[in-house]
Amino acid sequence: MPVAAEAPAVKAEEAEAPVVEPEYKAAYLNNRLIYPLAALRMGLQGRVVLNVEVLADGSCGQVKLQQGSGHDMLDQAAMQAVKDWRFIPARQGNRAITKWFTFGVTYSLKDRGL
Repeated sequence: MPVAAEAPAVKAEEAEAPVVEPEYKAAYLNNRLIYPLAALRMGLQGRVVLNVEVLADGSCGQVKLQQGSGHDMLDQAAMQAVKDWRFIPARQGNRAITKWFTFGVTYSLKDRGL
């Protein structure tokens, strides 16, 4: 009969340590956001707010749309791109932890020089 593994014990000082939020902007993570070509041609722009589960290993777990841009094409492109991103995971003390993280992604024609 398989035995369930026990969760590692958390030291008291780690349990009381503040939580440091995940990070996604570090250049070495190479997180890219692609502007959908059809959206560019149609002149669509907007801000997508995502709620992302950042796993303790820095990978992306679940992605939920918190607030749409008003354009499904941009919302879906942002959600799909973020699924492949790498993150610096949240930390509590010296321990990486899984944490939900909310941030916005902006699609702007002005930023693209258009």
